[in-house]
Amino acid sequence: MRSKKLKWDRLVNGFDLICLNPDQLDQKVARILLRKIKIIYDDFKKPFDEDASKLWQEWIENPRQPLQETTYCVLSNWFLTESPASISIRAGLALILWHKLFCAIPDSRLSDWKISGRKVIPCEFERWWKKQQQYQKD
Repeated sequence: MRSKKLKWDRLVNGFDLICLNPDQLDQKVARILLRKIKIIYDDFKKPFDEDASKLWQEWIENPRQPLQETTYCVLSNWFLTESPASISIRAGLALILWHKLFCAIPDSRLSDWKISGRKVIPCEFERWWKKQQQYQKD
């Protein structure tokens, strides 16, 4: 039986990540979760970001390619944003997918659309990344 714990490293050029053991990804489960995340509208009537959706689909089909910072930031924002949307069905599904991919949850949003758009806030990333690195060793 395989471990299913994905292990990650970051690329030297920034905040994009590379999965070190992509064979551990349960692609079927990831596809199902992404499909549900995309079709759920809850009460907010806001669609899941189309660009991020496309990038997620491409990554799930080829998990050996880098996972771009904008892609995982959009996913985490659904359950980390301090708003009613963070307790929505979509946020719950996003959190489940996050748990399938990573060992640690960020303490707060990894990006701030007011400041950086979809780019990572370096100090927030570093705080999460330290936890991720520790937990994926266990």
